[in-house]
Amino acid sequence: MEHLTYRVHEIDLPSGTVLREFVTQGGAVFAVAWHGPVIPNLRQALGKYFDNYVAAAKASPVNHRRLDINQLDLVVHAAGHMRAFSGIAYLPQSIPGGVSVGELQ
Repeated sequence: MEHLTYRVHEIDLPSGTVLREFVTQGGAVFAVAWHGPVIPNLRQALGKYFDNYVAAAKASPVNHRRLDINQLDLVVHAAGHMRAFSGIAYLPQSIPGGVSVGELQ
């Protein structure tokens, strides 16, 4: 899938989960989204932002069905229950101009 300012790489994981990487024309990943029966390997998907994610998740109020992290450098919205998980993680400062968060799914 291709947009004028970014590409989408869709990866079908062996678990049945679909992971989408949103990549600028310059090759930088600025968002990932997923849906499926298993949460993907977020350490791999978030790369250098994984430690920020872990720290923010620990500081968030406990809700076993939903996680919302809103930081200046990382936003994560994830929800789900057994065998039905979905989420998006993005770098607000890296989203290409003219692209709305709503189209990243």
